[in-house]
Amino acid sequence: MNNDGGISFLGLLQVVFITLKLIGFIKWSWLWVLWPLWIYVLFIVVAEIYLHM
Repeated sequence: MNNDGGISFLGLLQVVFITLKLIGFIKWSWLWVLWPLWIYVLFIVVAEIYLHM
């Protein structure tokens, strides 16, 4: 896998959601604003569990 230091799709989506929340464009709770982060964390946890079985 080639990692050239760019931002991932979920990272970009996270930045967009946080920006929209901070400027008041969306009125979502922070739980929903941060859902791309939770997806990433869930992926890492599942991968760690799978790799250590």
